[in-house]
Amino acid sequence: MTAEVYSYLESANEPLHEAYTTYGAIRVSCAFCIMASIQDLLAGVSCEDNHDLYRMMVDLECRSTFAFQGNRWLGDVAPHLLDAHSLRKLEDARNAALTRERGERFCLNICCILQVVRQQSLLC
Repeated sequence: MTAEVYSYLESANEPLHEAYTTYGAIRVSCAFCIMASIQDLLAGVSCEDNHDLYRMMVDLECRSTFAFQGNRWLGDVAPHLLDAHSLRKLEDARNAALTRERGERFCLNICCILQVVRQQSLLC
């Protein structure tokens, strides 16, 4: 936050949000925002009220085989909050994601080859 915001809150006798004061967040938004820093994700999981939501979102991550933030899996933020079954599902999802990504790269390579062949046939 900027000095101007701190000054305003102090003059209005308004406390900082508990996400800052209790949980150590840098930026307040959704408990598990796709734009959150690792510090903000850790702040989110440090609040017990968010544990069920965390588990639900990790389950979604596992079912989709897509990491929460590019290469960051939400399930890796607080694996101690997951049971053994969820941890296995997370590992399976990571493996499935690697397989999917290899398939996507293969398809992209095939498309590029076909495009080159098509262009060469136009030149002949």
